[in-house]
Amino acid sequence: MKIALVALQDAADIEARLSRARARGEVELIAPPALAGHGRGRWPAREGLGDRRAPGVRDMPANEVFEALRASGTVWDEIRFDAKSGAGVVVCAEAKSGGIRLAKRLVIEVEAGDEQLSAPRALGESIDDRVALSAVRMALRDCDAVEGDSAAIAGLRAAGWELAREVPAPGWGADEARGVTAVVTYYNLGRWLPACIASLRAQTVPVEIVIVDDGSTPEQAAVADAEVAKDPAIRLVRQANAGLPAARNRGAQEASHDLVLMVDADNTMRPRLVERLREALRVRPDAGWACPAFHSYDDATGATAFNYGPAELCNEVVLLRNVIGDGCALYRRSALQAAGGFGLDYTPHPDWHFWLRAFEAGLSGAAVPEILFDYRERGDSMLRGMTPLAMAFSRTELVRMHPRLLARDAETISRLEAAEIVAEHAHRRWLGSSDRDGEVAALVRELSALRAYTTKVEQDLQASQQRTAAVEQSLSKVESQLPQFRDYVAKLERDLMSLRGYSESLEREVAQRDVQLQAARADSEVAQLKALAAMQRAHAAELARNESEIANSERAAAFEEMSRSSAVRASRLLAAANPAAHRAVGALVTRLLRWSGR
Repeated sequence: MKIALVALQDAADIEARLSRARARGEVELIAPPALAGHGRGRWPAREGLGDRRAPGVRDMPANEVFEALRASGTVWDEIRFDAKSGAGVVVCAEAKSGGIRLAKRLVIEVEAGDEQLSAPRALGESIDDRVALSAVRMALRDCDAVEGDSAAIAGLRAAGWELAREVPAPGWGADEARGVTAVVTYYNLGRWLPACIASLRAQTVPVEIVIVDDGSTPEQAAVADAEVAKDPAIRLVRQANAGLPAARNRGAQEASHDLVLMVDADNTMRPRLVERLREALRVRPDAGWACPAFHSYDDATGATAFNYGPAELCNEVVLLRNVIGDGCALYRRSALQAAGGFGLDYTPHPDWHFWLRAFEAGLSGAAVPEILFDYRERGDSMLRGMTPLAMAFSRTELVRMHPRLLARDAETISRLEAAEIVAEHAHRRWLGSSDRDGEVAALVRELSALRAYTTKVEQDLQASQQRTAAVEQSLSKVESQLPQFRDYVAKLERDLMSLRGYSESLEREVAQRDVQLQAARADSEVAQLKALAAMQRAHAAELARNESEIANSERAAAFEEMSRSSAVRASRLLAAANPAAHRAVGALVTRLLRWSGR
């Protein structure tokens, strides 16, 4: 078994760790030159430490550890780190966010006493110290196994630290393509827009580009039009100037895909940005966004200002400093909606404000340690134009807008802010006396404002507690009345059953009476029909009699008329004179009538 043992502690610790590791296989020591004599060690030169960053802006050993392991060219079976140094944070975060995996198994070794890592911190701990502690927590969470002292491991778990967290199932298949929309917020940044758009076109995976022109001047708007003319696939959305948060929210609404990349028009993206962040969201389905490391440089000189690594697991620090990263991140649309989008009520630090809104909504993100874009620090930027006092006020105002987060970690935040104020004061002591007096006065005003705000938050918290107590009292009263209410409901149910029975009996009685009424109506109709039939029979009989009488009268009249005719008189005379001749004539007439009737 090929094992890499990373050692950053003193020499006494290295011998014991080497002995345990060599019992498992062939070991190579990864250590700074001062400790490399204990084994065949390797360590990178400090120049150009590569493109992976531990949380924060300070150069941490974890950055050098990653480069040393990557440069070795070895396929390790196992890499072992100690817990206290946080040396494994970059290697573990890289592997668990879909990046390079330098070993089949990543192990963090816990020694006796390491449970004190989770103990409350002493007054004087700085924000940078807390960020470094978050790196220790991230490494312990993202490694494949935690081994060592069982009491220390149990103590860390009891404090709520996640150790070797089980990797969740990916959000979608490795071969399944997910579309990404890049929202480029643009306001009079025509000088840098073409380079920004070119960097998005050069991504290793396709990306939809939506430019949101937030009310640029006609000359600057023409630059955006030129980019669309070069690439008709780009969508251009224009609105009256409403500020960066509103422009980002508009872009998210216009996006065709559920994965949305926020881009400032004066930044440039490295080619793997979209591919890398999308993979991080695929393997981290619990994350609402993926935030990369980035390189910040001065626009006028090109000199590096700092390299920044995003942090996780230090939410208590975020009220005092944005340790999450720039807003250039890949977001799930559902996370943007859950956080209510970018807040329109605060503009100096919209990215910082969004992270706090997201944490209040119970969301979290994935920190990707690879530097994936270049942040341009312009001399005319809004932040550079703010005075120290305005900057301090904006930070205090941001705290005021999130009292729930402050109340949750109030003591820790107070300790960290006290250390921050002392550190800033110590730095300002090097200034000239005239400047120092002004800086101290500004610091005193800032501290007074913070104290006043803290007092207000405490009052609000007390009022909230009183309201909670009143609600709990009301709930207790309601609970005490529940038995009576249940009895009343039961009585109502019984009454309802009785009413249903009475209603059914009424329905049966009504149906019976309806049948009787229909029978009576039928009998009446039959009697009427019989009477009508009798009347019709009587009328028919009367008509028959009248017809008979009329027929008899007509026959009598006919006989009378015939008797008066000459033919009849002749027939009578012939019958009287010669009966035989009368009969012969009658027979002849009869035959003639029969013949004529044929």
